[in-house]
Amino acid sequence: MTISETQKEVLINASKRADGDIYPLPARLKGGSINKVLNALYNKGFIDKDADKIFITDEGEAVLCDGKNPPQKTARKGTKKDVLLDMLTEGTTIESIEKATGWQKHTIRGTMSNLKKQIGIEIVSNKNDGEDRIYSIA
Repeated sequence: MTISETQKEVLINASKRADGDIYPLPARLKGGSINKVLNALYNKGFIDKDADKIFITDEGEAVLCDGKNPPQKTARKGTKKDVLLDMLTEGTTIESIEKATGWQKHTIRGTMSNLKKQIGIEIVSNKNDGEDRIYSIA
């Protein structure tokens, strides 16, 4: 499915935001052109809305990939996911992440498995005999 350069720009910007929000829109979009672009993206299923925001969908992310790697998102500073990413950069254990975030083990593992899809990073783990498993960014 083809999209215009303006629609593509809106989707790329949204895909780079941790929450997928489409706002702020490119400055050149004004008035009726905003409605036209957003309606087209909504009708194609590339954006959706809830009570608080309009955000990019998985289909919107997929149309950007076009067989390539998706645009990279960044974690918002100060969030637990940001803390997790900082810890993974140095290498850490599940127990250390539990203490730093207050998350349960299943939440930590689920979040780490989603990081590849959401941010495009891969996490590896290593375990030496008698030591805790160490998780780090590949």
